[in-house]
Amino acid sequence: MTPRDDLRGQSPRDVLLAHQHFIDFDLHTRSEQRSLQNEGPPCLAQNSFAYRFAGFGTHEWILYYDLVRHLLHSLFELQPTAYVGRDEDANQLLTTLDQIKTDWLESPQADLDGRIPAILIDNERKRLPQAMRPHDMIIDDDCPCARCLQTRPARWEWA
Repeated sequence: MTPRDDLRGQSPRDVLLAHQHFIDFDLHTRSEQRSLQNEGPPCLAQNSFAYRFAGFGTHEWILYYDLVRHLLHSLFELQPTAYVGRDEDANQLLTTLDQIKTDWLESPQADLDGRIPAILIDNERKRLPQAMRPHDMIIDDDCPCARCLQTRPARWEWA
């Protein structure tokens, strides 16, 4: 991708991924602390600099990718050729896409096991590891080890 002046000579992809490893490592260490001490460190405050300007972690990056794909599919379904030509029509299209974006971010998604993308993003920005429910970890119901894990009140973190 091409570097842009408004991004201080960086490409959008470079900006998007600039702090991914730091955020992932921070989430990993918080997850380890939670596992070893049975309590995690406090989350970042939403008005903190680290929350607002840290960049994207892996979860947010993947959700951003899914959102862009959803918007592209929605745009195709809207038949945008009807919006070409007039500024009012283009503004209406942007308003519609913004509403589609908001609906997607704030609605449970089947491919996220019913989780809400906006909450997942907020948790990652707060550095709160995503906990998996015991029944989400069961791949084979007939496996004795899996059945044992299902009955335990264990917490596993999304990585």
